[in-house]
Amino acid sequence: YHTRFGVHLLATGGQVESASALGIRTNRVKIAAYTISGFCAGIAALLLVARIGSAEPQINTGLLLNSVAAVVLGGVSLFG
Repeated sequence: YHTRFGVHLLATGGQVESASALGIRTNRVKIAAYTISGFCAGIAALLLVARIGSAEPQINTGLLLNSVAAVVLGGVSLFG
């Protein structure tokens, strides 16, 4: 709500057709959102590898429950 990009992201996520009717370039907003998400995932992977010391895919499957719990505690609805 505090930045122009945030408002455009919220509008695009809510209703793509309405956002494009308002003049928001929804394709650019989607690409930017995926880019930022991928960048954050890459940073998280680097930090995890630095913490663990190796890059095995199955090494931290126990953190899955912690991440889901953090999302739920953060207020995200489980029903969409």
